[in-house]
Amino acid sequence: MDTERQKRIERRAYAVWEAEGHPHGR
Repeated sequence: MDTERQKRIERRAYAVWEAEGHPHGR
């Protein structure tokens, strides 16, 4: 299972999402 890899990808996506301004819409 690549749980750590997926967590890293999610963390990176979250960083980009925060950098964009994390819009409240998802």
